[in-house]
Amino acid sequence: MNFGKFNKIIILGGGVNANYFASICKEKKIEVISIVHPRHYNQVLEDKQKFFSSISKYSKIYKVRNLNIKKLKKIIPNPENNFYISFDSPWIFNNEIINNFFKKRIVNSHSTRLPKDRGGFLGEY
Repeated sequence: MNFGKFNKIIILGGGVNANYFASICKEKKIEVISIVHPRHYNQVLEDKQKFFSSISKYSKIYKVRNLNIKKLKKIIPNPENNFYISFDSPWIFNNEIINNFFKKRIVNSHSTRLPKDRGGFLGEY
């Protein structure tokens, strides 16, 4: 899979894997923006730190409950040439977002068993 060159990485979701990935990006001097749902924001990681305080060392962070294309455009006014990676994201990305905003440059990492453990968000999108 080749996504070509990119300017920055956008992390959507959260958790241990998102935090680790952001730390690697920082080490490699890659700019990262993290869009995080409140359920991940206050999550306590293995080292007893809250997710938001840990990932904020590596990334600019936005806490967002409901994510849609309008909010994405406010956070990322220039979506071209970015690489998007979703870690256990509670949001469902529709075709408009995947094709027109992410430009099909997104990878989804879902760390639970599918379809048994699909969906972790209980609320409005």
